Amino acid sequence: MKIILSLVAFIAFGMSQAYAQKFSQPSNKFMKETVNGVSYTYKDGYIILKNNSKYNLQDLNISADYTENSDINGLAFFEDVKKGTTQKQKMNFSTLKDDVAVDYKKLKPELLSFSYLKAVRN
Repeated sequence: MKIILSLVAFIAFGMSQAYAQKFSQPSNKFMKETVNGVSYTYKDGYIILKNNSKYNLQDLNISADYTENSDINGLAFFEDVKKGTTQKQKMNFSTLKDDVAVDYKKLKPELLSFSYLKAVRN
């Protein structure tokens, strides 16, 4: 019976929608130190940020590139993120050329590539 349940769970997990988004780490030494312990996830148009670093952050900006269309990008701006806290912000997507808003529902999440744009600690 355990084998059957394991098999059913494996099949159910395999049929669920799963995708991998790219989350880049900064190459700048100071930025790496500032965001060490900071984590974020993207879901349904929002970035959920957890600050488990040793710093209060004055500003933190996260950008997203859409690999299917290089004209589309996204930005999320965070302010006054105290250490040990979680914040949620809407990621706004637009076109680079003419700054037209793009609905996140029209984008495939697996084609988004995220990175830190700016991080300033208090």
